[in-house]
Amino acid sequence: MSTRILALFALLIPAAASSNDFCKYPDTSRLSGDVGFSNAVREFFGNQKATFYSRNLDIATQALEGLGGPPRDLETVEPGLVMAAACRAHSCDEKSATIIACPSTIVATAIMHFNCGHPEKSCDTTPTVTIFFSNPNKRQRGRAALEDWGRRMGKESGKTVTFLYRTQSNSPIEPLSLK
Repeated sequence: MSTRILALFALLIPAAASSNDFCKYPDTSRLSGDVGFSNAVREFFGNQKATFYSRNLDIATQALEGLGGPPRDLETVEPGLVMAAACRAHSCDEKSATIIACPSTIVATAIMHFNCGHPEKSCDTTPTVTIFFSNPNKRQRGRAALEDWGRRMGKESGKTVTFLYRTQSNSPIEPLSLK
């Protein structure tokens, strides 16, 4: 009897899905539940670590945390590019956004955070948006959308945002001209 109950219960739990088309999802909640998307974010960053939401944690985990709060609709930012953006659960001042080249290529990710890496003082009170690009030597696809997103999110909280630009391997870069 207990085996049947467990089998029935297992049927009621949805399996983690994986899709080849991240752009088909209506919102970040459904997108974040896609194992393929989580794997793509982890592949984008590899084993790189940094201190954004947690001290010296892998960047992919922190980016996914930032997409894990209340869902927001995916937004088409230019033909073939979609932005997924949300805030961190229970800490909506911290956020993430990812630019996806449809159907499933991550080209840029931004993390809005408060620098907390100072051992002798508390976290900064103004947010920093760190934008990571997959190929910084080419046109930085999605950059304008991520900067607009960062400014909007800062304005909603009444704060001015600072931007930092990095490669997906977390090396600092200078932003290319948008012209």
